[in-house]
Amino acid sequence: MSGEPQYVIELATWHTSGRWWLYWNGTSGSNAIGYYPDSLYKGGALAGNASEIDYGGETVGMTTFPPMGSGHFAEEGWQKAAYQRTIGYYPPAGGAMVNANLTPSAAWPKCYTAKVQMLGSPWFETLWYGGPGGYC
Repeated sequence: MSGEPQYVIELATWHTSGRWWLYWNGTSGSNAIGYYPDSLYKGGALAGNASEIDYGGETVGMTTFPPMGSGHFAEEGWQKAAYQRTIGYYPPAGGAMVNANLTPSAAWPKCYTAKVQMLGSPWFETLWYGGPGGYC
């Protein structure tokens, strides 16, 4: 829907002491929602670190692809397309957040698109995405 309110939440993950912690609206201890222990990954890639970050959306339909986000394409931007902003990661050795340097991709560009922009503070690396779906 065009012109509807958009809402912002902050999510962060942090790997420490054999656990992937999930934080909501801040990274202090009181903002921790919970964690996933490394043992869930049975020695796989996420058992100790991550080498890739994926962002965006996914849809599932029985006969057609449903809308993603608000149903608007990425290029329509603010107040229309879905977005994720300030995307980055914290280096394992510690320090400040590093911008993720994303590469946009869309398997069905007639139905959904993705666009990455580097914007000023507080947005920084921003991924716009979405689309009306349909018969792709």
